[in-house]
Amino acid sequence: MSRWPVVTSEQAWWQPDLSYMSQTQRRKARGSYTPAVVPFIADASATLPSHLIERVEQADRIMSEFDATSLGSVPFASVLLRSESASSSQIEALTASARRLSLAMLGDDRSANAVLIAGNVRAMLEATSTTGAMTVSTLLTIHNAIMRDHDPANAGRLRTEQVWIGGTSPVVARYVPPQAQHVPAAMDDLVRFMRRTDIAPLTHAAIAHAQFETIHPFTDGNGRTGRALVTAMLRQAGITSHAPIPLSAGLLTNTDTYFAALAAYREGDLAQIVTRFADAADSAVTYAATLRDDIDRVRHSILATATRITPALREVTDLCVAEGAFTTSTLIRAGISVTTAYRIVNRLVSAGLVREERKIGGQKVWSVPGVFRALDAFAQVAGRRTWR
Repeated sequence: MSRWPVVTSEQAWWQPDLSYMSQTQRRKARGSYTPAVVPFIADASATLPSHLIERVEQADRIMSEFDATSLGSVPFASVLLRSESASSSQIEALTASARRLSLAMLGDDRSANAVLIAGNVRAMLEATSTTGAMTVSTLLTIHNAIMRDHDPANAGRLRTEQVWIGGTSPVVARYVPPQAQHVPAAMDDLVRFMRRTDIAPLTHAAIAHAQFETIHPFTDGNGRTGRALVTAMLRQAGITSHAPIPLSAGLLTNTDTYFAALAAYREGDLAQIVTRFADAADSAVTYAATLRDDIDRVRHSILATATRITPALREVTDLCVAEGAFTTSTLIRAGISVTTAYRIVNRLVSAGLVREERKIGGQKVWSVPGVFRALDAFAQVAGRRTWR
């Protein structure tokens, strides 16, 4: 079996220029370090043992079958996208309740974490709407959507400085990605790899993700962008045409094995990262099916408030389950007259299915507690247990 190209290293010198460091701290932080030299993989042979090939084919099939059952379920697709975004953010230690995230999507800035995760939702929207061949520009657009509210100076731009993972400097870091001048060429090679059609979809996405994280092309937001990349690739491969699979929720079940698999990838071991993604796919589909049942119950409860289900009620119901929180403007954009919308919403408030929130930007805001309960239950199962 041919071995995957191994990440090597080169020698470099680090001289910190940090005024807040004491002389002792600077002395400990400076010195020789070994940034990675990332091999090109565009034409590399992705060879896996037969049992793992079968395992990945099964995972691809399970995801595809779940996607087929979601055909036409636009509201649920939106719910899944938010779930994937929140889970991906949690891997980076960013958490927020479903209610906070929904309000942040409407412009509420009271929760800093929710604002950051809202950026990840926007990036997922970018990823799932991507058509045509993947390019570096596509990835820059996704990164910009994630980071523009948090770090506008670097959002959507390849890094021009050294970064590292773990420790106070690259001298003592756990992993040091390649020097900035090597990033553009490495990204061009990665995009060439992503355009290949001879590799099974989940295997293809897992390797591309691991290579992206190895390059670490941005100053921040690499993990979230790299997982959005996976969403885009699975969609383009036709595995998730209708509903994004919340793979990050599957990865959350054991982040230690996820990070260990990334480290093993750099040593030339493809099997661990591919196996981790296959396991994550199984878990993600199970979680998503439960979430779909919970959301369906909320949907039926809303529809049951009327003796006759009108098109306007269906529109309001779709908004309730897709967004979790909405404004008057949201209702108008959906083509519902203000009079009809208020009549339906007031009935739902009286039934306890919708509640009024504080205004955002001068607009009335309503939220759907049942949707929040379903999403927070999903988060608990996936491993997100700390709310901020």
